Amino acid sequence: MKFPLLFLIVLFACNTPTAPAAKEKQDDIHLDNFTFLDYNQEGDESLFIVCRKGDTLAMIYNTEEGITYQMGDRIGLVWKDSAYSPAGDPQSSYTAHFVQQHTLVKEGALSRFLKSHPVTFTFVFPDQVTEYAHDIIFKRACYYMANTASQPLRSIVDKQTDSLSINVEEMNKGFLLRFKHTTDSLPQLYINFEELYQLYEYDGVSIRPAS
Repeated sequence: MKFPLLFLIVLFACNTPTAPAAKEKQDDIHLDNFTFLDYNQEGDESLFIVCRKGDTLAMIYNTEEGITYQMGDRIGLVWKDSAYSPAGDPQSSYTAHFVQQHTLVKEGALSRFLKSHPVTFTFVFPDQVTEYAHDIIFKRACYYMANTASQPLRSIVDKQTDSLSINVEEMNKGFLLRFKHTTDSLPQLYINFEELYQLYEYDGVSIRPAS
């Protein structure tokens, strides 16, 4: 009789323990403080652009709320690292940073400058400057004035911005900003649109990081 042997084989197979299902990996949650650089809404995703320990990071944060931080503010972020597939390329996937919460830790020089200095200086733009470029130029000029140690621009900014004008000219891969005052020779600021968060001064001959 072979039936008992068959029965034992079936019984053994039915009672073989199965391996436990693998647990789904949980998204990692992090929190830290950063220097705010920008909130960029030009791409498929809206991005917090922040800096920490010399590294610039882009973090996804799609929202309808108005982001009012200024370049140089210290902010606290809570974010998770999770898989992300870019629009138009669903087969591609990589780990991205997704902001969950944000808060102001400390205002930077630009925020304090805009609160204490009415914008009375004037800009002279070339024709056909896009709204995007116009916005960047305005923000970087204000950031430069709020942080510069260059004299006599520092004293002019602190006392009489209504007598200050800024002529904007196209130059190389960006724009040159000529600060003009009634009597003083002032620095020229160069904004390279391939390095939006680094400002340079131009002396008519060479370009160097802004002071």
